[in-house]
Amino acid sequence: MKIKNILTAIICLSTASIAFAHCPSSFKEEKVCLMLDDNMVYIYDQKLEHNGPYKDLEKASVVGIKTLEGKNLEFKKLARGIYKFEAPTKYKNVVLEVTLDKKKKEIQVTHE
Repeated sequence: MKIKNILTAIICLSTASIAFAHCPSSFKEEKVCLMLDDNMVYIYDQKLEHNGPYKDLEKASVVGIKTLEGKNLEFKKLARGIYKFEAPTKYKNVVLEVTLDKKKKEIQVTHE
């Protein structure tokens, strides 16, 4: 009986860790997952699979993307939930500036 309980616990914990492995950054106020790849920020629902569709923020808005050192990066919205920024190198970490209820919040977005 104990072995069955232990196996069940291991399966639950490993499944949970796999689910969160795909979401390196999140914006809890909107319940979205943020990912960075090839100088593009993707916004997903917080679900197990992160292969789309992408999601726009409902109450908040993206007002800036900058490096960890604070340098502002030029960006544009390509499609729903996809923001591309121009840079000579590929970044592994950026800071996404979001406004919600007239308050600015900075979220560090990392490459998976």
